[in-house]
Amino acid sequence: MTTIADIAKRAGVSVSTVSYVLSGKRPISQETQERVHAAIEELDYHPYAPGRALASRRTRQIAVLYPTESNGLTEFQLEFFTAAAEAAAGNRYAFQLSTAPVTERGLLNLIRGGAIDGLILMEVRLHDWRVDLLRKHGFPFTLIGRCADTEGIDFVDLDFEAAAELAVDHLAELGHRSVALILGGEEQQVSGYGPAVRSLAGFERALKNRGLNGTVIHGEASFESGHALAHRLAGMQEVAAVVVVSPGVLPGFVAGTYDVGRRIPEDLSLVTMVPQKYARIFTPALTTIDFPADQMGKLGAEMLIRRLEGGGDQAAHVLLRGELIAGRSTAPPATTQAQDAQTGTVAAGA
Repeated sequence: MTTIADIAKRAGVSVSTVSYVLSGKRPISQETQERVHAAIEELDYHPYAPGRALASRRTRQIAVLYPTESNGLTEFQLEFFTAAAEAAAGNRYAFQLSTAPVTERGLLNLIRGGAIDGLILMEVRLHDWRVDLLRKHGFPFTLIGRCADTEGIDFVDLDFEAAAELAVDHLAELGHRSVALILGGEEQQVSGYGPAVRSLAGFERALKNRGLNGTVIHGEASFESGHALAHRLAGMQEVAAVVVVSPGVLPGFVAGTYDVGRRIPEDLSLVTMVPQKYARIFTPALTTIDFPADQMGKLGAEMLIRRLEGGGDQAAHVLLRGELIAGRSTAPPATTQAQDAQTGTVAAGA
């Protein structure tokens, strides 16, 4: 059994130095940290593993990893964390939230430090290195979201493919023949960000089934980006309907739409994917695929705690279907002489 003393001997440092590197309680030079971490890797040291002395002392603390580079959290995002924190408290667990992007070294330090019993991962990629690392080291975790391979993993997620199809179907039934999809930055598609990849798949399938034209637009999750997207969409006169998946662009997009002289829904129908109470903040109230963020946060925490308490032999897979809540942001497309000319129809009185 590998001990801290073994790590200290291999790295050529004192036991207390190894302890400080693991806990972060004192500043240690970068060179010394690297030697200690190299020794940990070589000796495959896992302080939290079953049967180890450190693992016998449960902290009754869980943490959510929600990596984001934006400043602050929206009301939408806070629904996840509030619900997860309440579920943890109800089971006598403390709750931590980390929004800083995490490196492999940082995640190893976190799970080896003994400060938490388990993790909830969010912003999940189809092939997520965090999932691979936690699986490899046998550390308890659950997902809000899901990767491509969910064998043996507890997760709760929204069915984004079905949500995108539902949004397009709603617009098609109103008479729209051309629909735009606004996703987050292109990096999300490249990195395999689950909600973006699955929303695009559902969007494309719905277009094919309905025989519609579609446009995909990417934009960063910020007010400025949303505002710029509204200006860009204004130049696409044939597009009078849009589905916004990225909630971070919504405020800027709605404001930008009015700034360019377009009205919602008279000139542009808008469907999004946010909780109903968040959709009602906007004017007009937005038509939305009601996003069950609070339910997902609660279930994510409860699944993890169940694992920590030794319950459940099989992994829990929960895929939620969002309900379309009609607001006042969608309507049939306006009939104009230009549209009539495109379809070969002579407008009355012409």
